Amino acid sequence: MAVIFFVVNSSPFFVSHRLPIAQFAKEAGHEIHVAAAYDNRAVSEIEKAGILFHEVEFSRKGINPFFELKTMVSLYYLFRKIKPDLVHLVTIKPYLYGGFAARIAKIPSVVSSVAGLGILFSSNAFKYIILRSILKPFYRIAFGHNNQRVIFQNTADRSALVGKSVVSRDKAVMIRGSGVDLESCPYLVEPVNVPVISFAAGY
Repeated sequence: MAVIFFVVNSSPFFVSHRLPIAQFAKEAGHEIHVAAAYDNRAVSEIEKAGILFHEVEFSRKGINPFFELKTMVSLYYLFRKIKPDLVHLVTIKPYLYGGFAARIAKIPSVVSSVAGLGILFSSNAFKYIILRSILKPFYRIAFGHNNQRVIFQNTADRSALVGKSVVSRDKAVMIRGSGVDLESCPYLVEPVNVPVISFAAGY
């Protein structure tokens, strides 16, 4: 049995994007933990699934250095306490701060999921060029674990980080997306000669 620790900035995001994976791992006999910002409804679903939840404050858009350092230190102490065999870090701040914490805490294995790099790496505006140069060493440290895989969902993000020597090519892995539970979202045949309206939105 392995101890697997997911770190996500938002507990509702964990429920919508990673809960089925965590449940599958739990059914295979592994002990599953998740650290994220607290949301009552999401945490209820997580704990109902038999997964151990740990509240960690993430400021999704904040840049207060003292708050950000507190988040990273919280992850470090959690890793030292739980001693996971594998940490799975999802979204930007978790894979940056969790990457640091995992290396300091000497976690054996790390998976970092890059769902999107956003404007920081896509824009050539002067302020983003400067910010990239400042953050590049931090990305290298976060992706510098000896036993790590960095998961990408599009080739542009992979090319950006591999091309800038932030992630080594042998660590970069492409997947086709987070996946869809076809039992919850079954495929339906489109009706003939009937207008179909589709709506996609965040939860």
